[in-house]
Amino acid sequence: MTHAPPEAGAMSEVPEDIATAIHGATPQEKATVYRSLGVQGTYHPGKHQVRTEANLYPDLGRT
Repeated sequence: MTHAPPEAGAMSEVPEDIATAIHGATPQEKATVYRSLGVQGTYHPGKHQVRTEANLYPDLGRT
């Protein structure tokens, strides 16, 4: 049984809840959380590496 993660907006206010929510989430729930937080990952198979980027201020610069 999995638990749905809290809303991303609420999670950003309480950082310790992010790890808890992600730990118990399904892959689809994790993708939703990461997407809502602006986290992106790119896998480089030749290097066996994942490059992860996050936009901490996604609304900055939007008009």
